[in-house]
Amino acid sequence: MPASSAKVAPAGVVVDASDGDGAQVPDGETVDETQTDQEDQKGAVLPPKGRRASTRIQIEKVLEQAHREGKKRRQRITHRCLKVGGTLLVLGIVFGYAASAVDPSAELHVWLEHLGFIGVFVGVVIAGVAILPNDRAVIKRVSYIGVPLVSLAILKCLADLMGYRRYVLRDTDSNRCGWYDSDDDENQVPCAYYQWRVVYYGLWMFAYVMVLMGVIMVVFIRPLPPRLLLDWCWRTIGRNQAFTALVLITDLVVCFRLGIFDLPSIPTSYAPLKIVAALVRASLAAALMKKEFRHIVHGWLTSHGEEISTAAGIAAVLGGKSATAVHQLASGRFKAIPLNALTEEEMAKNTPDQELYTKSKVATLGEVDAFLSHSWSDDPKEKWAAITEWRDDFRKANNGREPNVWIDKCSIDQRDIEANLTCLPIFLAGCQRLLVLCGDTYIQRLWCVMELFVFLEMGGLPDNIELVMLPSRDSGRRSLKDRFRGFDACNAKCYSEDDTQRLLGIIEAGFGDLRSFNELVREVLVTTSTSGPQDSTAGLGLSDGSAPAEMSSKRGLSGARGSSSGHSGMDTSLSLKDQFTLSKSNNSPSR
Repeated sequence: MPASSAKVAPAGVVVDASDGDGAQVPDGETVDETQTDQEDQKGAVLPPKGRRASTRIQIEKVLEQAHREGKKRRQRITHRCLKVGGTLLVLGIVFGYAASAVDPSAELHVWLEHLGFIGVFVGVVIAGVAILPNDRAVIKRVSYIGVPLVSLAILKCLADLMGYRRYVLRDTDSNRCGWYDSDDDENQVPCAYYQWRVVYYGLWMFAYVMVLMGVIMVVFIRPLPPRLLLDWCWRTIGRNQAFTALVLITDLVVCFRLGIFDLPSIPTSYAPLKIVAALVRASLAAALMKKEFRHIVHGWLTSHGEEISTAAGIAAVLGGKSATAVHQLASGRFKAIPLNALTEEEMAKNTPDQELYTKSKVATLGEVDAFLSHSWSDDPKEKWAAITEWRDDFRKANNGREPNVWIDKCSIDQRDIEANLTCLPIFLAGCQRLLVLCGDTYIQRLWCVMELFVFLEMGGLPDNIELVMLPSRDSGRRSLKDRFRGFDACNAKCYSEDDTQRLLGIIEAGFGDLRSFNELVREVLVTTSTSGPQDSTAGLGLSDGSAPAEMSSKRGLSGARGSSSGHSGMDTSLSLKDQFTLSKSNNSPSR
């Protein structure tokens, strides 16, 4: 059917058949022309009159829902960790100050001192778990703050070391160089103990110096991306705790050997509390050095309470911005280019080209025919052949009209990738369909997988996706489903390592860990590859990507290439998994 005659309305939307532009207005809502004209003057990204209310309302509804889900997820993780960690930190500081006001030989002093120490450290660790991998500014600030804090710890250890060294040098000819100057031999501390304390604080100082040198290296000299920096911080703290736990255990052995715990002046609870402190440090070290520690904690926190939908992943892409803020940011950035303005040579190069960006034109939401999702690592000739065939089919179905397409190289300002990443949900929602050129490297490119996920999460159904399989060069001739089932975000990369880490951080912030995202994407890919019209063309080769080129480019998931109904299947009230369930039931052979 030609695009001009297609009138498909989303659920809950009334199409005014008398409006030649296909006006779509949600039930019970009217279009305020005065308001929308004012928005036009402000440069807002709006569809043409008659369609603007439907498209804008749908997109804003999804973005607002994502914002709420993201906020709910952040409250589960950040707020809970900050409350518990902050409470323990405050209690630890209070206990520490209280211990300084009590007689050092008293039992209460020992309890307050050790409880304060444990409370401060455990509180800092729990509060640190509140930092999400996409909190770039927070991660850097914490790293900057860590430099003076670790420096203070080094100075404290140095002061203690020099203090014990003074006692050792006080009388080298006798064994009476302890804290006590009286003639009471029962309370005399052997010089060997103070000699060990010099070594003891020297080891502590060494541990903190190594941390400080590492922080300076990864923050100032060779900066790491925020996600890697966060992981490095946790591993470094874990190694530090393992080392200091070993020092504490050694200290316990020395004290037992020298009979320090048997002295009348030493409280009876001193030894048990030092053992507890060593065990706490060892336990924290084992947990912090575990790669999945942060993911396990985040997953546990989000699993307790009301279910959080996959829309939280969109909130992570938005960076916490509201729907209004993202719309303002997207103003003037949503651009498309007619395919006849591109050449095969331009699509063959994977390097940024500012001239191509200037060739694209600002588009309106819902009026771009397709969002082209592809891997620059796939064969450019095969991709161009598939694009050309798709363009020919589109022109035949639309009375010769040239398709307008969103293409990353043409539609993104390469000088401001981060802002365009934030706008990605709007870019995808503003396109009528997702055209996927799936070659051998497609699922190995993280951008490609993110585009597929965001498109579906923004309301597009599998029927809005056209999956074009490129000829496979996989020597193992694995089936398409096998490759999809084996997807792992850890193995997917971007052209830039910074982009890879940024996207992985967004995924972890939205899903808690990569495992949950992997499971969802595998379901997305497998479901998408098997949905759609049950005809011989769509079914060919979906189990083997090595089919001839003349057949592979025909494998569209959506049979209506010429349809311009946009996200006609958009249902913002359904979760992503519900959409797949609905799609599979609608496309089942029994129907």
